Amino acid sequence: MAAALTIATVDPSDASVILLVITVNTVVGVVQEVRVEEAVAALSAMNAPSARVVRDGEERSVAASEVVPGDLVLVAEGDVVPADADVLAAASLPADESSLTGESASVEKAPDGDGTRGTVSAGTVIVRGHGRVDVTATGADSALGRIAALMGAAPGPAPLQHRLAKFGRTLATVTVTLCAIVLTLGLVRGQPVELMIVAAISLAAVPESLPAVVTLALALGARRMADRHAVVRRLPAVETPGSVTVIATDETGTLAEGRMAAEQLWTASVGEALVAGTGYAPDGRTVRNGETVPPSEAPDLTAGPGRPDAPGSP
Repeated sequence: MAAALTIATVDPSDASVILLVITVNTVVGVVQEVRVEEAVAALSAMNAPSARVVRDGEERSVAASEVVPGDLVLVAEGDVVPADADVLAAASLPADESSLTGESASVEKAPDGDGTRGTVSAGTVIVRGHGRVDVTATGADSALGRIAALMGAAPGPAPLQHRLAKFGRTLATVTVTLCAIVLTLGLVRGQPVELMIVAAISLAAVPESLPAVVTLALALGARRMADRHAVVRRLPAVETPGSVTVIATDETGTLAEGRMAAEQLWTASVGEALVAGTGYAPDGRTVRNGETVPPSEAPDLTAGPGRPDAPGSP
């Protein structure tokens, strides 16, 4: 709009600057999103799973996207299940269903003995063993596909976009009001119409460079996140993590990684102590009263009532 008004008032220099800013802003945004789409497509191609199917009595390897209902699929340790399927045969066949249910514990899969069959779902991973499954649903008809369909709606505006839109509306209201007042006062005093229109436009406190500055800042943020192996598909999403105040998540296997470790302990002999360390790593220290306890003096958690090494045991 600003470019159109400056062109209408025969001010090519200002129009050129405004159009240049718009062009830079558009080019930077488009280039960034094209690069991200290419990176996502390359990652998808690298991670495209395959499946071993039996067709016409012969075993062959096909892309998971080519599996159809009725196919007999052979699954083994480390395989990604290509589709929803009934389990026909299994030999110690637990599946990791965390991608579907969020639960970190694997679920044993086997044909049921009451006339029904155990099932496996697309996107789950076979933890160990091997088996044969009969495909029943693929793509959007699978359980994972139905979940993906729920997330298929276009994302809403990011928090930064909300704030910029609110700021833009406020700034536009103030600017238009100010320009109208100046234009009216000038005309009342008998000033030329063209002069007052140019004066009113010059008072428009609209920062044409703001979109370009925001886009460049987000592009730099996206590049820094890419250096840390995080691919940002939409530039406004770069600022979104900074607006997060509450995270609601399932703890099981997501935050704890399926591992637990004691952080605080108490015994009758030494009292309370804190334990530093992560998971099953063979390192850490015991702290009591703000001081590190030597390993030789650390509490013996293996001792207990009824054990030969427990205090007071016979």
